[in-house]
Amino acid sequence: PGQAIRNGSSHLVVGRPIIAAANKREAAEAILDEMRSA
Repeated sequence: PGQAIRNGSSHLVVGRPIIAAANKREAAEAILDEMRSA
């Protein structure tokens, strides 16, 4: 997601990495952290 934001994306769909994760909260937080740092 971070690279997509740096490349100008304004909308992202990131459901699969969260759904497939053993700990969905941690997966969502990691994605949000990556997006915030982009």
